[in-house]
Amino acid sequence: MRVVVVGDVLLDRDISGSSRRLCPDAPVPVVDVEHVTLRAGGAGLVAGLLAADGYSTTLVTALSQDGFAQDLRGCLTGVHLVAARTAAPTPVKTRVLNAGTPVVRFDQGCGPAPVPKATAAMVRAIATADALVIADYGRGLLHDPAIRGAIGRSALRVPVVWDPHPRGAEPVPGMAAVTPNLSEALSAGGVDDLDGGHAAVGMAAARLRSSWKSSTVVVTLGSEGAWVHTGDQPGDGTLVPAVAVDAVDTCGAGDRFSGCLATVLAGHHSAAMSSAVAHAIGKTTTFLRAGGLASWRPPDLSSAHPYPSQEATA
Repeated sequence: MRVVVVGDVLLDRDISGSSRRLCPDAPVPVVDVEHVTLRAGGAGLVAGLLAADGYSTTLVTALSQDGFAQDLRGCLTGVHLVAARTAAPTPVKTRVLNAGTPVVRFDQGCGPAPVPKATAAMVRAIATADALVIADYGRGLLHDPAIRGAIGRSALRVPVVWDPHPRGAEPVPGMAAVTPNLSEALSAGGVDDLDGGHAAVGMAAARLRSSWKSSTVVVTLGSEGAWVHTGDQPGDGTLVPAVAVDAVDTCGAGDRFSGCLATVLAGHHSAAMSSAVAHAIGKTTTFLRAGGLASWRPPDLSSAHPYPSQEATA
């Protein structure tokens, strides 16, 4: 199965260590650094997780020419990279962790970016997909008309799962599933309910399914599971529960879920959406129970998928 991931990439840096004292000039912990981990984030994480699962994985994205972009390339082992150039800096998110618990995060280069211009190579790559994952992180790629057109054409023949972003593009009509989290769904659906009860979730999902013209809206609810909405009315949804797991760091859970959902839908064409969602929740739970991103490292897949990085200039 060839999986194509389309979306914005980030560079994630984890500075990990332990703290046993406070700083003398302020009541803040002093973290003694033990190791620093670089990791592809955003669409890059989705692609890396899928490649580690053994799928032939292509990432369609835009990359800067700065030093952080070179670090990103090194993190995308085993992924066929089709990348347009962008003048925007590479977004970098740096977390400081004390004994595995995030203490603070520094973001740089994460301001508004110009819409990258799609190339023929990017459009061709999207057309090769057996399953398509859209990982929108609000950096503009999903606003490009050529990219949107290619995604819409692919949706006529393969399952497409769109993971939206509050500052991102509206999903292309015809998606198999759009997967907002609870806060994203309530905000985009115009539902003011801080408790996020099932009635509110159903109302938001029904509105979004209509406005986005998606086959299904899957609202992820963290430890509670996911709300699967396939009808036109607020009561047409179903809760797919999750098994509780003690996870200190849930970063990456949404990326894991969207990638798994797309591959399940592509591999089991007759599977009901609720069954596919249950399977994706199970895979995500396993990922978190194993430690999530703190314990995950992309394996060296270069011999299994000997793809070169490709600048999409034609």
